[in-house]
Amino acid sequence: MNHQLSAIIFNKHHIINVGFNRWLIRGHLMNIPIRKSIHAEEDAISGCSRSELWGSSILVFRKNFGLAKPCHRCEQIIRSSGIRNIFYTETSNDKKIIKKL
Repeated sequence: MNHQLSAIIFNKHHIINVGFNRWLIRGHLMNIPIRKSIHAEEDAISGCSRSELWGSSILVFRKNFGLAKPCHRCEQIIRSSGIRNIFYTETSNDKKIIKKL
């Protein structure tokens, strides 16, 4: 993976779960590993129950604070999960910014 992204799901009281973009090994074909990437948002959401996600918030960020706006597919997954607020990081004129989607 080219960018090291992380996602934190939280509510007013505590952090619910964290996720990272990473490769999953999905078996082997002729001794070559079959890999699938998982996005940080998917990883964080997959470890939570629906009731934990309902009304919570998510922050997606990049290791060196670059643009970490969720892709269209991840945005749909986040919204359908019950997460209320989506925040992400970006830089503008060398300023580090957290934006709400």
